[in-house]
Amino acid sequence: MKPPLALLLDSNNLKYADMQLASGLQLKDVPHFDVKGNRVWGATAMILVELLAVLEQIA
Repeated sequence: MKPPLALLLDSNNLKYADMQLASGLQLKDVPHFDVKGNRVWGATAMILVELLAVLEQIA
């Protein structure tokens, strides 16, 4: 998956949801980006959230 950067940096695509891992572990309020029906989450989403915050400060 190679989404355009503009899609990932659009804060309207940032969502939070509870997720359950394959191990059965339940996670609460996990940040993720909805990219054409796919979830970008975990460390990747956390990095993008930080990048969004930095860009909003300098804009």
